[in-house]
Amino acid sequence: MDQAWNRFGVTAEQLAMRGLDVDPIHDKLNELADSLKQARSHIHSFSKNGFERVAAPGEKAVQSISMLVQEARTEYRLRQSGLVASIALIGLLMLALYLKLRSLER
Repeated sequence: MDQAWNRFGVTAEQLAMRGLDVDPIHDKLNELADSLKQARSHIHSFSKNGFERVAAPGEKAVQSISMLVQEARTEYRLRQSGLVASIALIGLLMLALYLKLRSLER
């Protein structure tokens, strides 16, 4: 869980630099950090069932964060595709205007 927390923290910062909303990811990261603290305190109880009970919300948080990161990456790719499509459309409109102005000059 600790490695997942570190990895998702870095990923969240990268997504934030790209301009995506990472508040849900940060909320889940805080939930994971709380679960990680509780799991660390229960690891010394030598009770496997107690530890698994405390660690279960953390595992769910890891899965949830993974899904949120995947959705954010999909949204980023969609935004990039939309940007490319809009630039292409604007280029075509500019070309059409140029050709129309050129035909009006003749």
